Amino acid sequence: MKPSSVRPTDGAEKMLQTYGNLLFRLCLILLGSEADAEDAVQETMLKYLQKAPVFESAEHEKAWLITTAKNKCRDMLRFRARHPQIPLEEAPNLWDGQDARDGRDMQEWRVQRDLGRRVQKDAGILDGAQIPGPESADSRILEALCSLPEKFRIVLTLYYVEEIGISEIAGIIRRTPSAVKMRLQKGRKLLEEKYREEYL
Repeated sequence: MKPSSVRPTDGAEKMLQTYGNLLFRLCLILLGSEADAEDAVQETMLKYLQKAPVFESAEHEKAWLITTAKNKCRDMLRFRARHPQIPLEEAPNLWDGQDARDGRDMQEWRVQRDLGRRVQKDAGILDGAQIPGPESADSRILEALCSLPEKFRIVLTLYYVEEIGISEIAGIIRRTPSAVKMRLQKGRKLLEEKYREEYL
């Protein structure tokens, strides 16, 4: 990967069209905030433009973007830990009396829906549970996922939400395929335990 001066913005626009949704969903799950996820994607794009790396393949480009976004999220989480604040979406909406989360973006809803559908089968999270509706269950699964350690959140998100294969995930996170399988297995178990503890 050789850095050049600055990447042309048309290449960045194409990259954003190709990978923008993937990066946003990953950052949303890592950060738990739509606004912070958007900021992390913008920071990732800025680094992409500034560094202008040359990639060997589309897979290499995707891996670089995911790793960069993940690192941006870590930086933001470290900053949060040093400067604790009340997230705006958790503050009451003084204008209309509604929770600010009521206006959830379609991207966030899609993450919930897809994750809920894909994890339920493998983890057996909802087996025998009486849930009032699928969207409620999807939202709760997403909340449970966001509470897991980062190493499990990443592999579960890439595998279930983005439908990336185990070998490709291994390349992205720089672990062996067997390590990815173990994280998926343990992550599903932790997710089920967390979900049952909080919601069932």
